Amino acid sequence: MKKLNRRYHSFVFSTLMSLLMSFIMSFSITFYQFGVSLETIDKCLCAWGFALPFAFVAAQFVAPVVMKLTKRVVEV
Repeated sequence: MKKLNRRYHSFVFSTLMSLLMSFIMSFSITFYQFGVSLETIDKCLCAWGFALPFAFVAAQFVAPVVMKLTKRVVEV
């Protein structure tokens, strides 16, 4: 499998992070509010669809800053 160029690392990282984190947060909040039911999945997917664009934009700006801060804190 051919890999993407290194210059896309930050974009791919923040995109995957926003996808996964927004889903986890949407699911956990929906589960907390409605419990186990057939509606939970539908409501979760609706919430995820609403949250994803915000998470994506936020991650594009936040990920590079967090990476720089991490490099200052963690010995490489």
